[in-house]
Amino acid sequence: MDKSIEIRHFSASSGSQLSGIVRSQKGFTLIEALLTTLVIVGIIVTIYTGIMYAENQVTQNYRGRVATLLASGELEMQHFYYVQTKNFRPFSGKDVVIDYLGKGKALPGRMTMDISRGSELAGGRLLNFNYLVVTVSWVDPQSKKVRSISVREDYYK
Repeated sequence: MDKSIEIRHFSASSGSQLSGIVRSQKGFTLIEALLTTLVIVGIIVTIYTGIMYAENQVTQNYRGRVATLLASGELEMQHFYYVQTKNFRPFSGKDVVIDYLGKGKALPGRMTMDISRGSELAGGRLLNFNYLVVTVSWVDPQSKKVRSISVREDYYK
């Protein structure tokens, strides 16, 4: 038997001619290109969603921090009044600005202060005290929900 025929026979039996043609092609098929495009679009949408969520959280945290600073600043003013006159200057509502939204628009908020009395038992003694609660509330422009921050300070007698 001729040796060249045996080699040819061996090559033909190792795989079909069609698979040899497919393996030898250069470039992408249409399905590979579509799958690659879908994966890239999925990654971009995921990154965009994450960035938008993070931006929304940063904005909410900023507004909460502004409200906290406004409330603690008001408590400082009330402490100053209390040290000077031994009285507080209560109010039922004060307009404040939480954030500037652009185009000359501001996010308004409302600050209220409540004075209450309390007592607690400490070391076998009953201690009386006044406590101030300053609350800053506003309506979130994106979710349309009312948000509020309350800060409390105690004044023992």
